[in-house]
Amino acid sequence: MATVNQYLCSEVSKQAAVDIALVDGGEAEYSSLMLSRYCRLFVLTAFAVAIVFVSAMPARGERRSDVFVVGEIGRSAVALDGLWAFHLGDNAAWAVPDFDDSQWDEIAADRPWDQQGHWGYDGFAWYRRSIQFAAGPDVAQDVAVLIPDVGDAYEVYWNGVLIGRDGAFPPHAVWYADSSVVVSPGPARSGVLAIRVWRAPFLSIGLNDLGGLRAAPLVGHAREIAALRTAGYNAGFRFDVSYFILCPLYLLAALLGFLPWLGDRSKSAYLWMSCFSIAMLAMLFASTPIALSATVPLLLAINRVGIGVRDIALLYMLLWLLDLREIRGLRRITDAVASLMLVVVSLYAFLLLVGWPSSWRGRRRWWRAFCRFFMPFLECCRWRLSGLRWPATSGLI
Repeated sequence: MATVNQYLCSEVSKQAAVDIALVDGGEAEYSSLMLSRYCRLFVLTAFAVAIVFVSAMPARGERRSDVFVVGEIGRSAVALDGLWAFHLGDNAAWAVPDFDDSQWDEIAADRPWDQQGHWGYDGFAWYRRSIQFAAGPDVAQDVAVLIPDVGDAYEVYWNGVLIGRDGAFPPHAVWYADSSVVVSPGPARSGVLAIRVWRAPFLSIGLNDLGGLRAAPLVGHAREIAALRTAGYNAGFRFDVSYFILCPLYLLAALLGFLPWLGDRSKSAYLWMSCFSIAMLAMLFASTPIALSATVPLLLAINRVGIGVRDIALLYMLLWLLDLREIRGLRRITDAVASLMLVVVSLYAFLLLVGWPSSWRGRRRWWRAFCRFFMPFLECCRWRLSGLRWPATSGLI
């Protein structure tokens, strides 16, 4: 590649001198020379690009092997990485170990299928991998497999036998924020590990590009796999320690706002401050590791209702703090916007919890588009409201 670049540079330098000599010559001769030169440079450039493209292609050695051989299991887990057989759709026969998957696609198990040529796909898909365990005294009894993270619900089969699952498939679909599962392949020393995955339809909020396996499964001694799972939970708690600090603060702010309002009901700003704090408390709690055992629709519903209550509380707090509550027209507009938003977020949360009726599948995108449009509109109303008195009060800040 470096040789090709040097040759191109030398050609350009040589032809620059020729240009000076021929610029006063015949125009036809000069044009012909320039055309031949550009053709030659184009061919060399295309050749260089082809070299780069060929060097970037995966080698034949990177293809999925027939059997993933797990050596003697020691103190560390082994990642079942590499390429797995992958196919879109659903068929119970794909769990059978004798099924021929040689015509299937091959994708890596450590990245979602959205990043490997199947972006935006929702529905069923299958992964398959042949595995052989090396002989050892405890292999038959003490082997476990950790499925770290999958989007969204899935079942795990070993030699055609269901050995684990997380969530549930349609028509009563359930999927959890923590989708990790530990399974045991049993006494068999070799077989086929098949994972049947169902990915939920896209939502207007949440992560919509993480379908299928998101990390390679791990195999090892049962005690080592259990320790790895516990370490993952502990890391999550350490990472989210700020949430546990903020939750008591918001709870205290909610009490400090609610108690004065009970003493004087005319001071509605205290009530809205309490509502704002409660909404932030609910959203923070839904983001902590404690909520990992809850379903994803429930957490998204809490988040969406919390955002709605938070924004409504901010609207009324601005009316009070900027002394705009006596403007009847502005108060009516605020009441209308707040009521409409409360209806929208409540209905959206209800549909998240109970599921979208199958007859509404074609209308979900329209509803999401409406929600996406309405939320920024409310934010613009809040910014406009906060700017009504800033010019008058800017000199006091």
